[in-house]
This record gives sequence, C-alpha cells and structure tokens, in this order.
Amino acid sequence: MRERAGIIMDYVTTAAVTAGVPVIVGTVVGVPNKTFAANADGNLVALECEGVFELGKDTAAIEQGVKVYLTSAGVITTTATDNTLAGIAWNAATADDTKVFVKINA
Repeated sequence: MRERAGIIMDYVTTAAVTAGVPVIVGTVVGVPNKTFAANADGNLVALECEGVFELGKDTAAIEQGVKVYLTSAGVITTTATDNTLAGIAWNAATADDTKVFVKINA
C-alpha cells in the first residue's frame, strides 16, 4: 500500500528558508514553495523533490543534459567536488546567465 506519491518531503528546520531557493536534506535536493523565517521551535516545510525548477547558478556556462550540483551557497554548478548532486540541466546556460532550469534529483 502506497502512503504518498513521494513528490513532497516534509522537513522540519529552525533555519530560514526562501521559496524557490533549494535546500539540501541529506543527499536530496528540495525546493520550498513558501518562505519561512528562522524559528527556534522549528518550521514544518514542504519541499518539492521532483520537477524542473529555475535555479540560481554560478558564473560558468552549463551544457544541456549534464549533471549539475548544488553548492553550500545554494547555487548550481557543474563542479562535483564538495557539492551535492542536484539533478540534470534541463537547458543550456551561458556564463552570463544567472539561472538555469534543473530537473532535480534526476
């Protein structure tokens, strides 16, 4: 018996989160759909863990279809070292672009 579809992950955090800015939970990347201020008691945040999202990127060009990673600063990069796999670049982005579409957790 399936309890959930597995698209939304409930996440409790005391840190502030911003809608549309990815969050790392273990090895999973999730995108909150609401903004929450920091709260010592914790906020229950719904993170979308499937889909294509427009996310902030570093200053490097990114080719379509390559694996991309999320840095601790919350931006997308093609550098794997010390970063978390975010998914696949859904479109190409030039060095001048500030965002790229990413199919997360793919």
